[in-house]
Amino acid sequence: MNALDAISQHDLQVIESEPRIHDLRLGERLEFERPRDIRKLIERNIEELERYGRLRHHGATSHNGPGARSVEEYWLNEAQALIICMKSDAPRAADVREEIIYVFKMWRHGTGVAPVAAEILDICKKTHEVVTRTDGNVIHLVQPRRRRGW
Repeated sequence: MNALDAISQHDLQVIESEPRIHDLRLGERLEFERPRDIRKLIERNIEELERYGRLRHHGATSHNGPGARSVEEYWLNEAQALIICMKSDAPRAADVREEIIYVFKMWRHGTGVAPVAAEILDICKKTHEVVTRTDGNVIHLVQPRRRRGW
């Protein structure tokens, strides 16, 4: 897994007071050859997905290829995103489920470092003396002071 590509709180969009993730972002993380194919999976499972809340979608304009065309895009809540991961049978589905659980949990608790924080913090701690978090998304690093006279 490329830690820098992991789902983070920046990927969440709050719609009617509920965090949601864009379908294409989920398709990318599941490493679908064509991320938009996730929409076929969503449409095949629409009844089950709607058990966990109204499925948010709207028309968008796609500019792939010649001319523009209208497409449906989906914004999934946590349960819906987890179901899609389970139904996808993608090799990375377990990793993506872990990212989703972590990010939505951090959103609920009002905290959060991206799910890759452990990896990034380990690297940062090797080169910096102190790591402090001033908000849920920004990590501030303090360079070690150089000692004089050594």
